Amino acid sequence: MIKILFNLFSHLPHRAAKRLAVVLGHLFFWLPNREKNIATINIARCFPELSSQAQQQLVKQTLIDNVNTLLELPRIFTKGGDYALSLIQSVHGQQHYDAALQSGNGVILLAPHLGNWEITIHYFNQFSPMTAMFAPPKQAFLYDILQQARESTGAKLVPTNITGIRALMKTLKNGGAIGILPDQQPKAGQGGVFADFMGHSALTMTLVSQLLQRQSATVLFVFAKRVASGYDIHILPAPEGLDHKDERLAATALNQGVAACVHLAPSQYQWTYKRFHRQPNDEQSPYENAP
Repeated sequence: MIKILFNLFSHLPHRAAKRLAVVLGHLFFWLPNREKNIATINIARCFPELSSQAQQQLVKQTLIDNVNTLLELPRIFTKGGDYALSLIQSVHGQQHYDAALQSGNGVILLAPHLGNWEITIHYFNQFSPMTAMFAPPKQAFLYDILQQARESTGAKLVPTNITGIRALMKTLKNGGAIGILPDQQPKAGQGGVFADFMGHSALTMTLVSQLLQRQSATVLFVFAKRVASGYDIHILPAPEGLDHKDERLAATALNQGVAACVHLAPSQYQWTYKRFHRQPNDEQSPYENAP
């Protein structure tokens, strides 16, 4: 069924995907479901200053935007980099990336799960093909499709293990660019500390700070924000402290960079992900009683 839907949506035009996302997003908002419950919990925690009505409006728009991303990905995967690049409308902060390349140091591009990260990959591959970790998808048929799509503009994909980390280090030492998704809970053995993210403790990766301890590099936060006719690329300088020897302080700086991106497009963040599932001192997960 998933393969059938993937093939169907791969032929869905961009505007049609947006219209269908509005319909399905409203449907998910009104019907009881796991994604709505998780988004409701996350948004209430991270935006306490909003009224209940405003929080619910953000939940609704989040579901619409998350569905939109899912509907767009099959077409982006199958049509490759040229199609993805054709969707880019404007770029904000290009001077930060240009300066990073001219410095001669390596560049670490941190791309949160915000907007459409596949667009982001293709955009930056134009200037300096990036090295990025790649975990095989749960659906086996997607492996070759995803790999070919991401490599179509020059990306080098490496495994999510010590071999991959060594490849990232080698790229940085050679003055190249690497891409990392900074906002997922690290798995057991991958290295992580609890640090503040939008007012709450979140298990946060330490990979970025570990890389910076070994190799000087310029760090930028990047994402592709969905707009009326496509996407705008946003490039933000990283907050200070990512290279701090104290891993918790470095992780806090990492999360501050993610939050700065999120505030530019709140509804386009992946609020349906259980970002706060693991808590310090074995405290109860905020999603414990969520269906």
